[in-house]
Amino acid sequence: NTFINTPNTPAGTYYWHVQAKDAAGNFSAWTTPWKIIVDNTAPAATFTFPTPGPTATSFTVNFSEKVKAAEAKNPANYFLNNWPGAGGSGNLTGHATVVYNTSSHIATVTFTTPGWYISAEQQWGVQNIHDLAGNLLSPNPTTAYSTNLVNPTAPGTPTTTSPNNSYA
Repeated sequence: NTFINTPNTPAGTYYWHVQAKDAAGNFSAWTTPWKIIVDNTAPAATFTFPTPGPTATSFTVNFSEKVKAAEAKNPANYFLNNWPGAGGSGNLTGHATVVYNTSSHIATVTFTTPGWYISAEQQWGVQNIHDLAGNLLSPNPTTAYSTNLVNPTAPGTPTTTSPNNSYA
């Protein structure tokens, strides 16, 4: 296994080597130093959405570092929390393909279900993704809205917004 659990070890780069001593007190030569990198940092994810509409059939997720490709390519790890009654909520298995670029750490999610596209104010998410050291995505799950949420207003009602409150 190329990864070991290192609880309480500060993150950083470490080197180690060994030397053997026999029963007569003779020492061997030192081994070639081994390099160990301790990674305690969880990966983060940011979403990029196109302008919502019928032609917006994909979005990207940029991970802050390399993550396990099998997890990043799995549509079950991506999901939609749609408005109540709107349908389509749940993971994207059977509704999308995911291509993960290991160099750029970017996953491109493309819808395969006819009629699916990015709409305004949809909440999308990603979960259960680990970096190469085994650290779990933080926060897990990570979600983002396709556009900023807009408070509803009743027609003809004046709206006042201040830093401390909002009235509609």
